Amino acid sequence: MVQRAMTRFSGFPEGKVPTIMLPDIVFTDLIPQIDDLLELKVTLLVLRRLAQIRSNAAPWITSDELHDDPAIKIALDDATLSQLDTVLTRAVERGTLLKVEWKQADGALEFRYLANSPRGRAAVKAMRRGREPERSVQVARPNIFTLYEQNIGPLTAILSEDLMEAEQTF
Repeated sequence: MVQRAMTRFSGFPEGKVPTIMLPDIVFTDLIPQIDDLLELKVTLLVLRRLAQIRSNAAPWITSDELHDDPAIKIALDDATLSQLDTVLTRAVERGTLLKVEWKQADGALEFRYLANSPRGRAAVKAMRRGREPERSVQVARPNIFTLYEQNIGPLTAILSEDLMEAEQTF
């Protein structure tokens, strides 16, 4: 694996930022078992994506969507992105994720991944019986600071205080 120069994390921004809820068992039982950095990265990124999806059964994501995910492309450089399917297989073998084959209307086969939870197991059974659960992706709304910087320019401390007041007022 090619060593990349470490990029410094700039810290968490002020104000409201989107959060992802994960069960405590992810940190107490699952992460201590994972001994492969790629599997850890992919597992956390898949759980993040699943948390952003709403479904009438359980959220699922396809292999193609994972291959196109910008965060996964950043986390796995070009040399390791080709290993994504192998890493997903390892997460399935560990029992973190469930995998189901789904035949689309045009006959194409796709692989869907779900969290290994009671809802995930029930959704896999339903899909294997031919029932496709509906789903929708939750669009992350940027916070007020991000919007300001994207549309107007860099923030100063005084401006951020004004923006926080405006956010609370309006």
